[in-house]
Amino acid sequence: MPLKSFSIRELVLTERRRMERLLLVMIWLGVASFSLAQGGGNLFYLLFGSVAVGINLLASQKGKEVYLQRIFVNACVLLATANLFIETFFSSTSLLLALGHYLILIQLCKLFERKTNRDYVQMMILSMLLMVAAALTASQFWFAILLAVYLVLASYTAIVFTLKRGLDAASRARLAIESKPMALRQVAWNVIRGWPSGAIKKQLVLSISIMVVFALAAFIFMPREASSAKGTFGIQSDNLSSGFNTTINLGSTKSIYLSDKVVMLVNVKVPPNQKGPLVKGVYLRGKTFNSYADSTWKNQPFLSSIRPSMILSIDKNMLKNTVKQEISMVPSMAPDLFAIYPAVHFESTTVQYKNDFSQIVSSPKATNRPLRYKVLSWPQPLTKDQMNYLATIQAAIDGDRYSLSNIKVTRQVGELAEKWCADLLQKRVAGQADRDHIDLAIAERIKKRLEEDYSYSLEFHDADPSRDGVEDFLFHLKQGHCEYFASALTVMCRHLGVQARLAAGFRVDSVNLNGDSSIVREKDAHAWAEVYTHSTDWIVVDPSPRLRYPQTAGWLAGIEDFWQRLQFSWFDRVMSYDGSFLEKFSLKIKDVASTLWVKIKQMPGNLVQSWENFLLMGEVDAFLFISAIIVAIFGIGLAALIIILQMRRNIRLYRARFEKIGLTPKQVKFILNLHTLLKKYGLSQRPSQTSLDLAHEAAVVLDLPKDTLVELTELYYRLRWGRLAPQSQEISMAQTQVGQLGKVLAKRK
Repeated sequence: MPLKSFSIRELVLTERRRMERLLLVMIWLGVASFSLAQGGGNLFYLLFGSVAVGINLLASQKGKEVYLQRIFVNACVLLATANLFIETFFSSTSLLLALGHYLILIQLCKLFERKTNRDYVQMMILSMLLMVAAALTASQFWFAILLAVYLVLASYTAIVFTLKRGLDAASRARLAIESKPMALRQVAWNVIRGWPSGAIKKQLVLSISIMVVFALAAFIFMPREASSAKGTFGIQSDNLSSGFNTTINLGSTKSIYLSDKVVMLVNVKVPPNQKGPLVKGVYLRGKTFNSYADSTWKNQPFLSSIRPSMILSIDKNMLKNTVKQEISMVPSMAPDLFAIYPAVHFESTTVQYKNDFSQIVSSPKATNRPLRYKVLSWPQPLTKDQMNYLATIQAAIDGDRYSLSNIKVTRQVGELAEKWCADLLQKRVAGQADRDHIDLAIAERIKKRLEEDYSYSLEFHDADPSRDGVEDFLFHLKQGHCEYFASALTVMCRHLGVQARLAAGFRVDSVNLNGDSSIVREKDAHAWAEVYTHSTDWIVVDPSPRLRYPQTAGWLAGIEDFWQRLQFSWFDRVMSYDGSFLEKFSLKIKDVASTLWVKIKQMPGNLVQSWENFLLMGEVDAFLFISAIIVAIFGIGLAALIIILQMRRNIRLYRARFEKIGLTPKQVKFILNLHTLLKKYGLSQRPSQTSLDLAHEAAVVLDLPKDTLVELTELYYRLRWGRLAPQSQEISMAQTQVGQLGKVLAKRK
């Protein structure tokens, strides 16, 4: 592989090395952005491109050019074209991906040929096309960062390249009277003296600012359809992923991995007296199940759902001291919505409640945009009025909601439940305690035994699908995840006559109560039991061990959370921006404008009425008072504007007068002070009198030193007509002399 040294012209005059360093980094960013945006299958191209750019960068640093013979470069171009043909017609590779591979290969071919300015332009264009191809599919926040860096680097490279081309032309130029171009050192003296970094930076700031303005305008006024959230976050695996399940089936033999994919951002604001309990964990319920048979949970349909009018008619006083939740959720979770039970108020009108708040769903409208909604929930424990309201809702639903026939319990599971709670069952039969108290005690007893005797695990290679899932968990596996723990508690409670159901959603163990959003990941998906009594309504009973997965701590975890929040916010607020937002914003502006126009049309009538009230009854109403203030502010502002404009005009004329004669006010201040001093003592310059004549007259009339007066006047003549730049010492000495003349005259007086 031949190496060619840069010529003295390229080193000294055109700064080729300076330009190539920027261009090579720009090329690598294009290759890396496209490769990373398209997935792991492009790592070969990223590695190959990194090696090629590294070789060229090292050679450029040493003032060398690495290249191949033209025949080898042409052969590589033919191979790249053949690869494009094969990927397009004989493989499952998409056309965009195949074209991206072709651009990378052509870019690498250009790196290893002899380079001229035309080649540099082609390399820049190829790199920009790669970034455009990456932008068509990439939606991650990291790509936005790389794109911003790339645009700055591309702008700087273009500016340096333009300067290089100008210097190239200057190094080859010659005048008509010259037999050959000027010597290199003669042409390049300015470049050798210093690189114009300041001017380049100013142009860079200007170009970047223009790009930002146009980019923002294009983003706001030319919205597009939002890209899907699928694959935006997290990883993929052949095993089952942790996450919210709309159906629950026990007995799977596959392992479950903990996915870090972000599914929502949750902002929870709680009443002051409820901060303690909620900080320990927030249960965002999405769905409940009340029927179990053969390892499968279902939610039996009922004859009616809650009428929206019943929810909307809630007294506003009952919405005080509620838990406020602002949730932004990936669209793949729809139509299920998640909230703390009981969720009694949604801002959205597309929400439908089912089965006494057991499930909340959104409208079935398909969308790729994140779902944003705000919901109010009552914190536990519920007040008497709140429970009466829920009882009214429950009474409106037909069907036997707690029929024990909905639960199929195996004999072994039933016997174990009776064994664990035998003493409590005896108290309930004997009526030794309140039924609600006994039911809650039974649920707590089962919860305690599950926590003590069973362990949490995501491995289920020993599971037997032929057995009932709860029975397999209690008597054989002795370990399981949250669905097994919650299923066992719910089934055993229902067998013992305790009203219970299975709930699924997300448990957020750490909640920010200072206004920041909390990240909710797929691994935060959780299942728990809910037990009902007439004195408590539905309450959470969670038998799963508290530490469901290892918690990371420290500054690295904080950086990871911050990065995940940025990525989700990027997708939520930027990538999901479409025409609906602009439409809503336009409608809001239109409403505000129409309201303002109505008020403007009413102003003359209101003003006449206010003046009549003031003149007839001496009353000053609010409209007249505000109008007077507005008029006063407008008048003061107009007067201030006129004064400022006049002052600026006078200053401009004052400066122009001195700029015309090539002087500054400070330089001729001494002669103005001298004339002011003489005028104070009765000598003013007449129209027909020169400054030198005035100096001679002052020497005679006021008996002042003639030499000093003539010296000051001649200094003014030299500055005014000779256009010679004065020394600072001369101006200072002239001011001193005028001051001394003033002192002499003051003593005589």
